[in-house]
Amino acid sequence: MVLLRCNFKNINFLFLGIIFSLIFSSCANRSILIKPVAEPGPIYNLMVIPFKNMSIEDSGTAAGPLSGMVFMTEKVSRKSVNFMTNRLMTLIKKRTEFNVIPVEFSPDIVSSDMINISEQKKIVNLGGDYNADAVLAGYIYRFRERKGSRFSVETPASVAFVLHIISVSGQRIVWTGSFDETQQSLFENLLQIKTFIKRKASWITAEQMADAALTDLIEALPEP
Repeated sequence: MVLLRCNFKNINFLFLGIIFSLIFSSCANRSILIKPVAEPGPIYNLMVIPFKNMSIEDSGTAAGPLSGMVFMTEKVSRKSVNFMTNRLMTLIKKRTEFNVIPVEFSPDIVSSDMINISEQKKIVNLGGDYNADAVLAGYIYRFRERKGSRFSVETPASVAFVLHIISVSGQRIVWTGSFDETQQSLFENLLQIKTFIKRKASWITAEQMADAALTDLIEALPEP
Protein backbone atom coordinates (compact mmCIF):
# COMPACT_ATOMS: atom_id res chain seq x y z
CA MET A 1 0.00 0.00 0.00
CA VAL A 2 2.83 2.39 0.81
CA LEU A 3 4.38 1.66 -2.57
CA LEU A 4 1.03 2.29 -4.26
CA ARG A 5 0.62 5.66 -2.54
CA CYS A 6 4.12 6.69 -3.56
CA ASN A 7 3.41 5.77 -7.15
CA PHE A 8 0.21 7.81 -7.15
CA LYS A 9 2.10 10.74 -5.61
CA ASN A 10 4.76 10.51 -8.31
CA ILE A 11 2.10 10.37 -10.99
CA ASN A 12 0.39 13.43 -9.51
CA PHE A 13 3.65 15.39 -9.48
CA LEU A 14 4.34 14.35 -13.07
CA PHE A 15 0.82 15.39 -14.11
CA LEU A 16 1.20 18.77 -12.42
CA GLY A 17 4.57 19.25 -14.05
CA ILE A 18 3.10 18.63 -17.48
CA ILE A 19 0.22 21.04 -16.78
CA PHE A 20 2.62 23.81 -15.71
CA SER A 21 4.77 23.12 -18.76
CA LEU A 22 1.75 23.48 -21.01
CA ILE A 23 0.80 26.75 -19.34
CA PHE A 24 4.26 28.24 -19.67
CA SER A 25 4.80 27.01 -23.21
CA SER A 26 1.43 28.39 -24.29
CA CYS A 27 2.43 31.82 -23.03
CA ALA A 28 5.40 32.10 -25.38
CA ASN A 29 7.61 30.20 -27.74
CA ARG A 30 11.10 31.02 -26.57
CA SER A 31 12.48 30.31 -30.05
CA ILE A 32 10.52 33.21 -31.56
CA LEU A 33 11.02 36.82 -30.51
CA ILE A 34 8.82 39.62 -31.84
CA LYS A 35 9.84 43.18 -31.07
CA PRO A 36 7.92 46.25 -32.27
CA VAL A 37 10.68 48.87 -32.21
CA ALA A 38 8.76 51.99 -33.16
CA GLU A 39 5.36 53.12 -34.40
CA PRO A 40 5.38 51.82 -37.99
CA GLY A 41 2.94 54.30 -39.47
CA PRO A 42 0.93 53.36 -42.57
CA ILE A 43 2.55 50.58 -44.60
CA TYR A 44 0.75 49.81 -47.84
CA ASN A 45 3.57 49.42 -50.34
CA LEU A 46 5.90 46.84 -48.81
CA MET A 47 9.11 45.96 -50.61
CA VAL A 48 10.51 42.49 -49.93
CA ILE A 49 14.18 41.79 -50.64
CA PRO A 50 15.89 38.36 -50.70
CA PHE A 51 17.32 36.82 -47.56
CA LYS A 52 20.96 37.67 -46.96
CA ASN A 53 23.33 34.87 -45.93
CA MET A 54 25.12 35.93 -42.73
CA SER A 55 26.83 32.60 -42.07
CA ILE A 56 30.55 31.90 -42.15
CA GLU A 57 32.34 28.76 -43.32
CA ASP A 58 32.75 27.28 -39.85
CA SER A 59 30.68 27.61 -36.72
CA GLY A 60 30.97 30.94 -34.97
CA THR A 61 28.93 34.01 -34.11
CA ALA A 62 27.76 36.96 -36.17
CA ALA A 63 26.01 40.21 -35.30
CA GLY A 64 23.17 41.54 -37.41
CA PRO A 65 24.04 44.55 -39.61
CA LEU A 66 20.86 46.39 -38.59
CA SER A 67 20.05 45.45 -35.00
CA GLY A 68 23.32 44.05 -33.67
CA MET A 69 21.55 40.86 -32.55
CA VAL A 70 24.09 38.04 -32.19
CA PHE A 71 23.48 34.50 -33.44
CA MET A 72 25.44 31.27 -33.58
CA THR A 73 26.22 30.60 -37.23
CA GLU A 74 26.83 27.59 -39.44
CA LYS A 75 27.36 27.43 -43.18
CA VAL A 76 24.14 28.09 -45.11
CA SER A 77 23.83 26.80 -48.68
CA ARG A 78 22.51 28.87 -51.57
CA LYS A 79 19.67 26.36 -51.86
CA SER A 80 18.61 27.09 -48.28
CA VAL A 81 18.75 30.86 -48.83
CA ASN A 82 16.59 30.49 -51.94
CA PHE A 83 14.15 28.31 -50.01
CA MET A 84 13.79 30.99 -47.33
CA THR A 85 13.30 33.77 -49.87
CA ASN A 86 10.72 31.81 -51.86
CA ARG A 87 8.76 30.87 -48.75
CA LEU A 88 8.88 34.45 -47.51
CA MET A 89 7.44 35.70 -50.79
CA THR A 90 4.71 33.05 -50.81
CA LEU A 91 3.65 33.85 -47.26
CA ILE A 92 3.78 37.64 -47.50
CA LYS A 93 1.57 37.60 -50.61
CA LYS A 94 -1.14 36.02 -48.48
CA ARG A 95 -1.20 39.23 -46.44
CA THR A 96 -3.42 40.90 -49.02
CA GLU A 97 -3.56 44.18 -47.11
CA PHE A 98 -0.03 44.86 -48.36
CA ASN A 99 0.90 45.82 -51.90
CA VAL A 100 3.98 43.62 -52.12
CA ILE A 101 6.90 44.89 -54.21
CA PRO A 102 9.28 41.97 -54.83
CA VAL A 103 12.93 42.68 -55.58
CA GLU A 104 15.16 39.91 -56.86
CA PHE A 105 18.50 41.43 -55.88
CA SER A 106 20.24 42.49 -52.71
CA PRO A 107 20.83 46.18 -51.92
CA ASP A 108 24.54 45.26 -51.68
CA ILE A 109 24.79 45.11 -55.47
CA VAL A 110 22.63 48.08 -56.40
CA SER A 111 25.52 50.32 -57.46
CA SER A 112 29.21 50.78 -56.80
CA ASP A 113 28.73 54.28 -55.39
CA MET A 114 26.89 52.80 -52.39
CA ILE A 115 29.84 50.73 -51.12
CA ASN A 116 30.54 52.98 -48.15
CA ILE A 117 26.89 53.46 -47.19
CA SER A 118 25.46 51.56 -44.23
CA GLU A 119 23.24 48.52 -44.78
CA GLN A 120 20.21 50.35 -43.40
CA LYS A 121 20.76 53.36 -45.65
CA LYS A 122 21.12 51.11 -48.70
CA ILE A 123 17.78 49.50 -47.89
CA VAL A 124 16.09 52.87 -47.35
CA ASN A 125 17.47 54.19 -50.66
CA LEU A 126 16.31 51.07 -52.49
CA GLY A 127 12.84 51.37 -50.98
CA GLY A 128 12.65 55.00 -52.00
CA ASP A 129 13.56 54.13 -55.59
CA TYR A 130 10.50 51.85 -55.75
CA ASN A 131 8.14 54.19 -53.85
CA ALA A 132 7.85 51.71 -50.99
CA ASP A 133 6.53 52.74 -47.59
CA ALA A 134 8.73 50.13 -45.92
CA VAL A 135 11.12 47.30 -46.72
CA LEU A 136 11.03 43.76 -45.31
CA ALA A 137 14.58 42.41 -45.08
CA GLY A 138 15.65 38.96 -43.89
CA TYR A 139 18.99 37.67 -42.61
CA ILE A 140 19.79 33.99 -42.17
CA TYR A 141 22.52 32.79 -39.83
CA ARG A 142 22.03 29.05 -39.55
CA PHE A 143 20.22 26.35 -41.53
CA ARG A 144 21.51 22.97 -40.41
CA GLU A 145 19.66 19.99 -41.77
CA ARG A 146 18.60 17.07 -39.62
CA LYS A 147 20.87 14.01 -39.78
CA GLY A 148 18.70 10.99 -39.24
CA SER A 149 15.01 10.26 -39.54
CA ARG A 150 11.86 11.64 -37.96
CA PHE A 151 12.13 8.90 -35.32
CA SER A 152 15.84 9.08 -34.47
CA VAL A 153 18.56 11.64 -35.16
CA GLU A 154 22.30 11.90 -34.98
CA THR A 155 22.11 15.70 -35.28
CA PRO A 156 18.86 17.69 -34.97
CA ALA A 157 17.76 20.49 -37.28
CA SER A 158 18.91 23.97 -36.31
CA VAL A 159 17.76 27.29 -37.81
CA ALA A 160 18.35 30.97 -37.00
CA PHE A 161 17.12 34.00 -38.92
CA VAL A 162 15.73 37.49 -38.38
CA LEU A 163 13.26 39.72 -40.23
CA HIS A 164 13.25 43.52 -40.07
CA ILE A 165 10.76 46.07 -41.36
CA ILE A 166 12.51 49.34 -42.16
CA SER A 167 10.46 52.50 -42.64
CA VAL A 168 11.54 54.40 -45.74
CA SER A 169 10.28 57.81 -44.61
CA GLY A 170 11.46 57.34 -41.02
CA GLN A 171 14.71 55.65 -42.09
CA ARG A 172 14.61 53.31 -39.10
CA ILE A 173 13.64 49.80 -38.03
CA VAL A 174 10.01 49.68 -36.90
CA TRP A 175 9.58 45.93 -36.36
CA THR A 176 11.82 42.92 -35.76
CA GLY A 177 10.97 39.23 -35.64
CA SER A 178 13.59 36.57 -35.02
CA PHE A 179 13.81 32.80 -34.75
CA ASP A 180 16.60 30.74 -33.20
CA GLU A 181 16.18 27.07 -32.39
CA THR A 182 18.02 23.78 -32.30
CA GLN A 183 15.41 21.07 -31.86
CA GLN A 184 15.58 19.26 -28.53
CA SER A 185 13.91 16.14 -27.25
CA LEU A 186 11.01 16.54 -24.85
CA PHE A 187 13.20 15.25 -22.02
CA GLU A 188 15.75 17.99 -22.70
CA ASN A 189 13.16 20.76 -22.59
CA LEU A 190 9.75 20.05 -21.06
CA LEU A 191 8.71 23.68 -21.59
CA GLN A 192 8.50 22.95 -25.31
CA ILE A 193 5.82 20.27 -24.88
CA LYS A 194 3.29 22.28 -26.90
CA THR A 195 5.71 22.50 -29.82
CA PHE A 196 6.59 18.83 -29.35
CA ILE A 197 2.94 17.85 -29.74
CA LYS A 198 2.44 20.20 -32.71
CA ARG A 199 5.35 18.49 -34.46
CA LYS A 200 3.67 15.11 -33.86
CA ALA A 201 6.45 13.95 -31.54
CA SER A 202 8.95 13.68 -34.38
CA TRP A 203 12.30 15.12 -35.38
CA ILE A 204 11.59 17.65 -38.13
CA THR A 205 13.71 18.89 -41.02
CA ALA A 206 15.29 22.34 -41.18
CA GLU A 207 12.85 23.32 -43.93
CA GLN A 208 9.87 22.29 -41.80
CA MET A 209 11.26 24.23 -38.83
CA ALA A 210 11.97 27.35 -40.88
CA ASP A 211 8.63 27.23 -42.68
CA ALA A 212 6.65 27.05 -39.43
CA ALA A 213 8.64 29.94 -37.94
CA LEU A 214 8.25 32.10 -41.05
CA THR A 215 4.51 31.44 -41.03
CA ASP A 216 4.20 32.57 -37.41
CA LEU A 217 6.28 35.70 -37.98
CA ILE A 218 4.45 36.79 -41.15
CA GLU A 219 1.12 36.35 -39.36
CA ALA A 220 2.47 38.63 -36.61
CA LEU A 221 3.44 41.50 -38.91
CA PRO A 222 1.84 44.82 -37.95
CA GLU A 223 -1.31 45.87 -39.76
CA PRO A 224 -0.95 48.69 -42.32
